[in-house]
Amino acid sequence: MKKNQKQSYIGWYVLTGVIILFALFAPFLFTRPGVIDFSETGQIGDTIAGTMGPFIAIAGVVVTFLAFLMQKKANDILSTQYELDKKDERQRVLDLYKTRIELMKSDVTMAKNDINNRIEKISEFKQSLSDNPFRTIRLQRAPADLYRRMSESDREDLLLALTGLSVEKPTLVLNKYYSISDYMSPAVALVNEMCDGLSNEIHDKLVIIGGTIQSIQEAALAYGWLGHNEKTCVKAFIQVIRNNNRTGEYGESNFLHYWNAFDKLRVELNDEISKTEDPDSIPVMERIIGLCESALEQYQRIHNAAAQMITTLERSMGDFSIISNRCEETLESLAAQE
Repeated sequence: MKKNQKQSYIGWYVLTGVIILFALFAPFLFTRPGVIDFSETGQIGDTIAGTMGPFIAIAGVVVTFLAFLMQKKANDILSTQYELDKKDERQRVLDLYKTRIELMKSDVTMAKNDINNRIEKISEFKQSLSDNPFRTIRLQRAPADLYRRMSESDREDLLLALTGLSVEKPTLVLNKYYSISDYMSPAVALVNEMCDGLSNEIHDKLVIIGGTIQSIQEAALAYGWLGHNEKTCVKAFIQVIRNNNRTGEYGESNFLHYWNAFDKLRVELNDEISKTEDPDSIPVMERIIGLCESALEQYQRIHNAAAQMITTLERSMGDFSIISNRCEETLESLAAQE
């Protein structure tokens, strides 16, 4: 309340008090002997009533005015409080909306960083697969449920927040936001599943190839081709295997070099069959040739699967890049309301 208003109210209170006090003491004052003579004014009661009535009426008017004035003051206070409460509630809602938008920004930023990281890891996996598909490699990746919070957030609440903060085209922004998780969750699961499937397939086929090498070595030992009846091409094949055993980046055997060794041994044994003077050795050579061809078939299957996977991964990286750009667009839309 302003200072002038307080002074005005005090003045009215003092005036009302004076009138009331005067009305109370007036009968005593007007009935005392003195200057004013009431001997011819009729009954003293009529005199007092006629004299004091206006003063009492004035006091009543003042009191009534003050009552209405105080009521107005109370109404003004209530109205002001109501407006303050409305303002506080509006601010609370706006703060809640801003919190939700900040969570959206955090989710999209996290998604963008994750997608770019996945693209990098997939690119490394693809390059490694291209350099040497004949080894067991795994795709490094983040947790599979990274996008769960985005997909499970309340869409109506987020739409209210976007609308309440006057974000341009809130429905479009919301659709972009959810399209990120709606696409990435199954896409990530599919890529992980495909890469794991390929790694398992490569591992299984390399186990078969390893078994084939052992069978060739056993056949060669049984016929003495690694001893007294040494056969040069078989010995050279075994030497390649030994030289590339446990030499890979992660301590695995280098099956890439085994491939060429199998093919070379197959060709040389076929040439020896046509020239040999030992017909008893032909079945052994044919068996080893069959083992080489079986191993080469496994190699070809691995090569084909790897080539197909490389194409699939390139397409996935392209799709992930599109979603990464969508994250950037969503962040720009959310930042526009600040």
